[in-house]
Formats: sequence, C-alpha cells, structure tokens
Amino acid sequence: MTKVGSTKIDKNIRETIAEFNRSRHLKTVFCCAGHKKDKDSGMQVYVMFEMKKKHLPEFLAQAFEMLSYKMSVATLHAEVSRVSVNGWPQPKKERISISFGGLRDDLQLKLARDYFKRLAAEVVKAGKP
Repeated sequence: MTKVGSTKIDKNIRETIAEFNRSRHLKTVFCCAGHKKDKDSGMQVYVMFEMKKKHLPEFLAQAFEMLSYKMSVATLHAEVSRVSVNGWPQPKKERISISFGGLRDDLQLKLARDYFKRLAAEVVKAGKP
C-alpha cells in the first residue's frame, strides 16, 4: 500500500481514489481494491463517499449511468447504500457506499475496479459532485 495524504491506499485503486478526491464536492472516506482471503471466499471492491446532500442526486445519476451491460454479463452486481450509522446522515452531508461483492475471478475484479476508474473520470469531468 502507498499513502495518499495520510492514508494508506492499495496500489490497485490508488490512482482512482486520487482522481475522486480531485472533485470539489466529494471525498472518499473508505475503500478496498479487493483481496482474496482464501480460495473459497469472494472478493469485494468498494468505495465510500462523503458529499453535501445537494450533490447526491447528480452523483447517484452518474453512478447508475456508469453501470453497463458488460458488467451484467460478468454477473457483477453493485450495491449502493446510504450510510446510516455513527452519526450519519448529518443535516447537510451524506455518506454513500458503492460496492461489488462476491467477486470470484480476476475478470470480475478488473471490471469492478474499472467501474470506479470510469466513474472517477466522469465525476471530475463533470466538475461535480
């Protein structure tokens, strides 16, 4: 792992997280690039984002638009959830987690990581959130 700021980030997702954090209206809180713990367990790739509530609808539209047929063919299923623990949501901010779980092979792992890479580029290109 390498640090981005004061946080260690897995090399397989480091550039993507740095790209997300270039956005003015969004920051990443937690992430995982996916690691196989044993031969029978699936892997999970996820990123948790924090943003002002007013930017949430546009971000969710971008996130859902980036999900594609190609990902469905590989039997990837995204889970998008609102974080509602430890004092969240707050009056003006939201935390949203996007995750791909149960990944069984390198193709699925690559597709999940590529999803976040494409989403990061789209978020920065749009200028927000």
